[in-house]
Parts: sequence; C-alpha cells; structure tokens
Amino acid sequence: MAGAVSGLAALFLGCEWESTDDGFNTSKGAGASVNFSGVYRAASGGVLAGSNITQIVVAQSGNAVEVWDNNNSYYTGSVGSPGIVGSADAVSGAYSAGAVMVQSQMNFEGRNNNSGRYVLFSGIVHAVAVNDVQGTTSSTTVTVGTNNTTTININAPPVTIDNENTDANTSTSGSSTTYSLTEANTQYVLDGNWIEEKGSSYSVSAIAPAVSGTFTTTSN
Repeated sequence: MAGAVSGLAALFLGCEWESTDDGFNTSKGAGASVNFSGVYRAASGGVLAGSNITQIVVAQSGNAVEVWDNNNSYYTGSVGSPGIVGSADAVSGAYSAGAVMVQSQMNFEGRNNNSGRYVLFSGIVHAVAVNDVQGTTSSTTVTVGTNNTTTININAPPVTIDNENTDANTSTSGSSTTYSLTEANTQYVLDGNWIEEKGSSYSVSAIAPAVSGTFTTTSN
C-alpha cells in the first residue's frame, strides 16, 4: 500500500503543471489563481496525523481536490477561492521571505484504511514566500472628457439656446503588480484539524513546495 502511494508521489513530482486559459487546474479568487497540489509532509519531519500517516498527496482540479495518504487511503474534498493576504514591502515592492501572500480553505473527507475510521479534515493552506518574491508592475491612465454642451434656457421669453465648447477632462491613474508563485520562491503550508470518528483528533501542520499560481494587487 505504502509503495503505491510512494509511486504516486514520484509520478506527481515528475509532472509539469501548466496554467490554462480557463484555469482548469487552479482555484480562482479576486486577483488570484493558485494550484495547491503537492506532496505534503509534516513540518516537524515526523508523523503528520495519527500514529503512522507521514504524508498526503493532494491533486487539485479547479476547486476539487483528491487526496491520498501513505497508507493508500483516499479522500475527496474542495479548496476555496484563494484570497490575497498581507502586503508587499512599500519600498521594494517585494514579499520578503516568510511573508504569507495567499491563502485558501481546504476540506476533505474519507476513510482511513489503517484505523478503519472515517476522517474529516478542515484547514487553511497558505502560500508563504521562501525567497523574496518580486512582481511585475504596469500602470494605466484613463481620461474622460465632455465636449459641446448645449444649454436651453426656458425661464422666460425669449427662449435662448447656448452652445458651449467645454474641455472638462478628468483623468484617473493606477497601477497593478502581478506576482508569480513557483517551487523556487514559495512553499505551501497546510494547517488544520484531522478529526476521526470515535473522538480521535489531531492538529496538522504540513508543508509542500509550491506548484504554480499568480496573484495581482492594485493601487491608485
């Protein structure tokens, strides 16, 4: 059983996940599109949950996730729309190492083959910078103008029509910065509660290298 999951993990690590126009492999939120797939291992380097679960493999498609543990137990669930948290450095425009950039809720459930108990997991997965993450900034300016205003005065005779040429232009400007998440600059951190029937529960803290994602911040 464990060998099957090890083979799955090796196959997963050899895959190249590519972004698509419809975001099939990502979950999307306001300004963010992230794939939280990965091989998650205990942050402490030991047991992830229970007495012998040491890793889980998460495969995300859209907002759905499939999960396998190292005992070949199978779980299904979902990941919520990612939200942007924290802010980049005001001077450099970069997220420094250790900064939480994006996070999303992740839930899954299924039967633990080892214990024979049904499992409910609920947690938050964070995208954390492991190196400075620098974005690409673009600026936009929008100008709106009004011309040739016609005014009709009908308060008293005679009626007058005044044609006025005006140049009442207003401009608004802003900028947007897009950040890319890669294995080289980002780590996923999954924190949550692993609850099994008959009262057993465990706090989970797991880490995995990032797969892919982007998010965009805006300023006026």
